[in-house]
Amino acid sequence: MGPKVAQLEAEIAELTERMQVLLAVAEAVDAAEDEQHGPGRRGHELPVELARREGRLTVINAAMADLEAEALEAETERRVQMKVEGKTPRAPRDGRDPFEPKPKAQRNFTDPESRIMKTSDGSFHQCYNGQAIVDSQTQVIVAADAFAMADDYARALLT
Repeated sequence: MGPKVAQLEAEIAELTERMQVLLAVAEAVDAAEDEQHGPGRRGHELPVELARREGRLTVINAAMADLEAEALEAETERRVQMKVEGKTPRAPRDGRDPFEPKPKAQRNFTDPESRIMKTSDGSFHQCYNGQAIVDSQTQVIVAADAFAMADDYARALLT
């Protein structure tokens, strides 16, 4: 039993030392998170402006006003272009006001630059379309970018 006692005491001392190191690291991480996010917060909470219903309502109303302004601008621009082409605009089939946003128009609050796109598996996701240009001889990526347009053809026309 004598040698076992010594062995167990050594193991306990080693584990206690490791535990002290881990606790010191955890305290440093906690302090850094408190500095970054504030005491008692972990960083995954809702932003302050969205935490209360009034804040969410304000943000949603602002987004709706932006959608209305975009719809008005787009329809006005479309009608000017149609007039230049000698065409007359028709009312939408669903009977809605063409100067108002479509009923399913929406805004992404977490990443407003991304878009809802159909992916290769046929489903729709909020995402970007990633493109890369590779040197065919060395197989090295020479350029890469992400676009908020699903159609590669339309983007080729822009470049």
